Amino acid sequence: MTGDAVRIKKRYALRSDKVRDYLNMARNYVDETIFKKIKQSKWEYLEFEDQFSIVALDSTPFLIVETDSCIPHLRSQKYLNISSIVVDQGAIPYVCNGADIMYAGIVSFDKKIKKDDIVLVCEEKFNKEISIGKALINGSDFDKNKKGKAVLNLHYVGDKKWKIS
Repeated sequence: MTGDAVRIKKRYALRSDKVRDYLNMARNYVDETIFKKIKQSKWEYLEFEDQFSIVALDSTPFLIVETDSCIPHLRSQKYLNISSIVVDQGAIPYVCNGADIMYAGIVSFDKKIKKDDIVLVCEEKFNKEISIGKALINGSDFDKNKKGKAVLNLHYVGDKKWKIS
């Protein structure tokens, strides 16, 4: 793909029953105090030409919708309450090109992470969010492993879902 933004195929406001469904899906990712506030937001469903959909809150991407599940969008970090992993500077170009997060690149992590949890991947220097991933093992086991993949990269800065218009 070139540097162009992805184009919207369909865009419409969500009915209250669909908002309720997406609120239930997002419950694991959002802080309870913010959860109450986002109920009052303007909810939209955006379908894109590149075969993916996004739920937006007040025109800000919130959830990436997959077949029967969803993950948080990186631009929704102000709403998120999920564990994070910090990677070193050397890992950034790889993560931002879609590579999974390797144990060797992890600087710090939350020991409360459970296998299959959705996690926020941040870079070390400025603590900026660069990826959303799925933990491949428990956080308590991160420092025991030194080789291989630790987090599956699901969405990252610069991917098609990041470049939406």
